[in-house]
Amino acid sequence: MEGKTSAEVFQGPEENIRCASGKDHRLPLWLFQHQELVQQLHEGHPVDKETLINALNYIHFMEKSVLVHLRDPEFRDSILVRAFPEPCLGGELVCHWAERPLSDTHLDRYQFQNLIIADGRSITLVPAVLEEMSPQYIRMTLPDTGHAAGQREARRHPCGEVAAELDQNGFVARGKLLDFSPIGFRARVKPDAFSSFHWFNRGEPVAVHLRDSRQIFFTGACRCIRQRLVSGDMEIVLAPRDERIQRFKPTETRNPRQRLVPSPTLIFEHPFLGKRVQFEVSDISTSGFSVYENHGEGTLMAGMIIPDMVITFAHSMKMSCSAQVIYRLREEGGRVRCGLAILDMGIQVYSRLSHLLSCAIAVHSHVSTEVDVDSLW
Repeated sequence: MEGKTSAEVFQGPEENIRCASGKDHRLPLWLFQHQELVQQLHEGHPVDKETLINALNYIHFMEKSVLVHLRDPEFRDSILVRAFPEPCLGGELVCHWAERPLSDTHLDRYQFQNLIIADGRSITLVPAVLEEMSPQYIRMTLPDTGHAAGQREARRHPCGEVAAELDQNGFVARGKLLDFSPIGFRARVKPDAFSSFHWFNRGEPVAVHLRDSRQIFFTGACRCIRQRLVSGDMEIVLAPRDERIQRFKPTETRNPRQRLVPSPTLIFEHPFLGKRVQFEVSDISTSGFSVYENHGEGTLMAGMIIPDMVITFAHSMKMSCSAQVIYRLREEGGRVRCGLAILDMGIQVYSRLSHLLSCAIAVHSHVSTEVDVDSLW
């Protein structure tokens, strides 16, 4: 095969490709369906070679993958194959196929086009020059410049084992959560036996339930952003209809919020990511607290329930509770303030929190929690 560069860039491989099937395609690949989305390379933002190398080394360190764009010149099919990059120290890059060896695949029928780096927020297309391609690996020479395109408002994060259920006026579909961002999420579902995709009205709100086998992580009305059929299933992108929820009945007097020094820390396992995360608390009261996160890298979605959370004070005192994200408020500097309401907390833990905040409000007052019974007589 001859080395080749391309003048094509693909917008959002997750939404514009489907898994290829059949005996003619044995590669662990995706097949593009919407060639009309192809644009010229010069429309993307240039990415220098050093930045490309740093991105590839980061992907290797995190044990993530890149996409290799191949094309069948006879049938004009463009496909993507996942591959794991090796450490890159110069201009040459070696990637091993994610599923290998590919000995039963006719690699000689495909022409190399580009290397694609998709990080969940943007897509960087690298018009590398092919040096060698075998059933085990692919070797290429990096160009001086790549091109970034498809910038999203917020990064998408892959999800763990989270079940998704959709309900809309008798239409019921079940499946799994694929990925999410703080402003929306993508799920793949199939209708129940008594239901049909023809019943789904994308112009109307749909009730969504996200959960695992034990508990609910999100339930609320969502609006459909887009949808498409994939091998008999439906991939649907949804966004919560309400950016702010009213968890409890409003009260005339709001619990005073305190800014403590040092700031408390929230530590919990993210219900969608399945990973441990932590945030610094901006302010706190006996009913809730707020934290800040970067707008483009956020992981807190309005309405999301966190079943098990630990609040640590000065890395010594710990308090457990469950909480729910009730709003996201964008502020200057690209930061987003996220408000969380406490859903459940043990009575002893609540007493300690109330006492701590009371002392913070009036530093010269003190109520003893220890009672001398003899002095009462």
